[in-house]
Amino acid sequence: MVEGGKGKVTDIMGGGGGFAVGKDAPAATVDFLQFLLKPENIRKGISTGSILPVVKGTEDAVSDTNAKKVVAQVSKTTEFQLYPDQAYPPSVGQAINDSVSQLVAGAMSPDAVAKAVTEAAQNA
Repeated sequence: MVEGGKGKVTDIMGGGGGFAVGKDAPAATVDFLQFLLKPENIRKGISTGSILPVVKGTEDAVSDTNAKKVVAQVSKTTEFQLYPDQAYPPSVGQAINDSVSQLVAGAMSPDAVAKAVTEAAQNA
């Protein structure tokens, strides 16, 4: 928490467990997602350490100490912001990823990052 900052300590940002299915997708797509999201299959994914629970009632399958902390925090979440590179159109997400990597490498200034992302958003 940042003293005087906006938001609440229960607000989080991160990825999610979502799927995009086009209107022309075959019926088997829905069948597959229903299979994939069955609690027993989600528990299998959790047991490998590759995913966190995305189906209520599967949290008990988490065994990693740090993952348990994440699950506990997510359960108390009051606001959720998807990662910006995923929340915006692909061209904007790419600008975010490219610019931030350049910033971290010392090859781009924060002002240049803001300008690149703003321009990408205006052209999206």
